[in-house]
Parts: sequence; structure tokens; C-alpha cells
Amino acid sequence: MSERRYSTSQARQLACEGVTRFDEGNEPRFFEILDSLTKSKSSFEVIRAFGDELGKGANLDSERYFALFDEIMHRAREVSYDPAIHTTTTRNIDKNIDALVYGGRVAIIGSALTRMREEHWKRILQIIEAWNLEYNDWYVVDSWCNHPMAHIIAEHQDVMLDILSKWSKSDNFWFRKAVPVYLQAFFTHYAGYEISPFLDILDGLMLDKEKWVAKGMGWCLREMAKNYQPQLFDFLNMWSKVDGVKKLIFREALKKLDKDAKKEVIR
Repeated sequence: MSERRYSTSQARQLACEGVTRFDEGNEPRFFEILDSLTKSKSSFEVIRAFGDELGKGANLDSERYFALFDEIMHRAREVSYDPAIHTTTTRNIDKNIDALVYGGRVAIIGSALTRMREEHWKRILQIIEAWNLEYNDWYVVDSWCNHPMAHIIAEHQDVMLDILSKWSKSDNFWFRKAVPVYLQAFFTHYAGYEISPFLDILDGLMLDKEKWVAKGMGWCLREMAKNYQPQLFDFLNMWSKVDGVKKLIFREALKKLDKDAKKEVIR
């Protein structure tokens, strides 16, 4: 069973059964269903479909589901991982196992939270902040970017400006990295917004010494080219005249600019 790959439709069917069993009070059966998915070789896209379907049920009884999500996140790592089907040397590195397990859990929970964000976005932000602080690694911090952070930024810009500004000044570099990572998802999914206030926050991270922050900045600026190429050009042109910016940031940021714009941004 664990060696199979589920399709998206099969993952949704599993989630529907899981919700039914959980709502009946049969939590052990819910986790059997969940584990059959997370121990399979199914893609994160399929795993997110399970979470999306789970979120539909969660809206009907949010308190029980918030508690369920906490239990999912804090279960023993081994219950979500089958070493018998991940036999390559790369897959057996401890950090990669963490990324597979906890990245998968965030994919499920994040998709469910995306469904729940209309009524519960403030609590969702508190949960994400707490778990980012607890886990302090990319496979948790980054994985909220598309589900649900991009949508919350778009829907609650004033509040998110304050939060992202606070995070950009954090002593914890994972929060500083989270700022550009979440903004890249917003820039990718939402066109036509006034983004200058967000660029002001990114200004404060351009000279950050931490390599993880630089990687996040490069990713963010690269993806800006999809919907905000004029703003990206102006931003890069301004910073091209400043010493101390890590080369990684400009190397990534220039990748999706059109050829004429690239020529004008001189480094």
C-alpha cells in the first residue's frame, strides 16, 4: 500500500473518508488514512489536495480541527516516513527526511488553513508564527508561502505590512527570510497591486549578511518579474549603485527580466 502513488482525485477521496471518520470520533482511523498517503510516493501536489479537502470539513468545527492540525504537526517523524521506499543515499540524510516529513505536513495543514482563512486568518497567522519559531528551518518556514500566506497578504495588506516589517527586523533570520519568501508568492499570484510599501520592507533586507535571507531575496525579486517587471527594474536599478549587495540576489533577480531591461541594470 505504501509504495503506491495516489492521484489527486484519490487523495480527495481519502480526505473525505478521513473527515467522516474524524467527525465520528474515530481519530485512529483518520490517522491510518493520513499515514497511507504520507508514506506513499505521492507528490506534494497530491498531498496538498488532501489538505484542501480537509479544510472544507475543518470550517464546520474549527476548534477540533485546529487541535488536529497541532497533533499532525507534532506526531513522531517516523509515522509519516517509510524508509523501505526511500532507499537512495540522498533520501536517507536526516535533514532530507525532516524536509520530506514536515514539508508534507505543512503542505496538508497549509492547504486546509487556506480554506479556513476567511474567518480564522488572525489565528492562522499566530499558528504559523509559533511553528516557524519552533521548527526554525526552511521546510516549515518556506512552505507556508503559497498556502496560505500569499492570500492573507493580499487580503489584509495593512496588517501584513506591520507584521512583515516586524519580522524583517527580527533577530531570528528565519523570520527575516520568511518576508521575501512570502512576498514572492504574493507577487506571483496577485497582479495589479500597489507594492511600493512592500518594497520599502525589502529595502531593509538587501544588505542582510545572512545567506538564507539573500536566497529568499533572490527568489522574491526573480518572481516579481511575472507581474511587476517595471517595479522590479526600478528596484534593481537603484540597488545596482549600492555596494555590499550579495551577488546571489542580483544573479537570481535578473533571470526573468526581459533582455533589454537586463542590459540596463548594470552591476
